[in-house]
Amino acid sequence: AQQRAASRVLAGVTSGFRNNPAHLQTREYRLGDDTIHVGYRLGADPRFEVNGEFVDARVVSATTTSVDLIVDRIRRRFTVSEGHANRLISWSGGSVEFTDAPRFPDATEAIHPGSMMAPMPGTVSRVEVTVGDRVNAGSVVLVLEAMKMEHPIVADTDSVVTEVPVGVGQPVNIGEVLIVLDTETAEAK
Repeated sequence: AQQRAASRVLAGVTSGFRNNPAHLQTREYRLGDDTIHVGYRLGADPRFEVNGEFVDARVVSATTTSVDLIVDRIRRRFTVSEGHANRLISWSGGSVEFTDAPRFPDATEAIHPGSMMAPMPGTVSRVEVTVGDRVNAGSVVLVLEAMKMEHPIVADTDSVVTEVPVGVGQPVNIGEVLIVLDTETAEAK
């Protein structure tokens, strides 16, 4: 309810609305070291799952600060307090504080340190290095052909090549990893 109320786009659309309701909306919350996976579908045929298990629940009402639910045929009222990425849920039986897990993965976490990425879409026209090669700062490691021009990709520091996931003639998209360099190995030698 809080996200829907804060939305600047399509404010009149019900939370969780989908043209194709085959999949549940999903959210993840952290409770200490545990991650809780919540799946939900609202509307005429609501469904709720917690960590993949069906929960017999029905929303009576929901606002930005409270939720009134019927869970396993017992009506429960919850108060929701929000601060930064935390949510304090209080009810007659106690309270618990959840931390919102990021809704979308951080793309930078998936990229290995030392990765050199394609600055634009193109085709690999030359690979100048192989795994294990030592390269100096400013050395051309790969040439990318894009917009009918050749674009040299150069090492920014003295490094050792640890991975070459692309080959000559291979089309690449912007942000795709072309070469992985390891500066620590180069410094150790």
